[in-house]
Amino acid sequence: MTTRVACAVLLGLFLSSCADPISVAPSLPPTGAPLAARPTQEIPIAFTVSDAAPNRIRSDGLGEYVDGPSVSAVLDHVGNLQITGITRRVVFDYSGAQVTGAAYTPDTTGMQGMRIVSQNNVTPSVPRMQDMTVGSTACYGLTIPYTNGAQQQVRHLYHGYQEAPQTSSSVHVFVTRTSATTWSVTSSGPCPVNSDWAGVWTIDNVKKAQFVFRGYFNLPFSMTFRTL
Repeated sequence: MTTRVACAVLLGLFLSSCADPISVAPSLPPTGAPLAARPTQEIPIAFTVSDAAPNRIRSDGLGEYVDGPSVSAVLDHVGNLQITGITRRVVFDYSGAQVTGAAYTPDTTGMQGMRIVSQNNVTPSVPRMQDMTVGSTACYGLTIPYTNGAQQQVRHLYHGYQEAPQTSSSVHVFVTRTSATTWSVTSSGPCPVNSDWAGVWTIDNVKKAQFVFRGYFNLPFSMTFRTL
């Protein structure tokens, strides 16, 4: 009788442990892994923003951006960067950057809600970043928006979101997988259309009017990303 009770207790503990699996951090499969091996969870990342000339989108001077309390930074399950600044941001240099449109300088005072979001669906057959083989390259769309103190949202579109891919003159960003755990993303490279050009759009978040196109700006940048 005692043996049966002990076995029942052990069986109960075993079933309980199976019903409550331990949560583990997602990991990257080998590059080029088949669909069944691909992670479906978000992958936490860290990144750096180059302050070297001629970049006009630079870091805030506080070092590497690491997924955590100051910035949410992940590579999502469809292969795109999803970054939101909580207390961190990037710095924009608009001086002499505008190349088309009526003269306009975006307002960066009181910046909040800075984001960096890539789009890998702007060009057919573009792989997810985590599926790229080491040394391979791809052209992605990218959007960098923020909201200023006047509650105006400013979007920098490198062939991103509301731009019409067939007519936009902005550049696709150039993505390179530099190792099994790192990538570089830059506005300079062989991707079409005009190297370093971003379309700048604004909208009043209070009035919720339509987006206004302000013109194309020469806003080069270079970033590197790594998995955690």
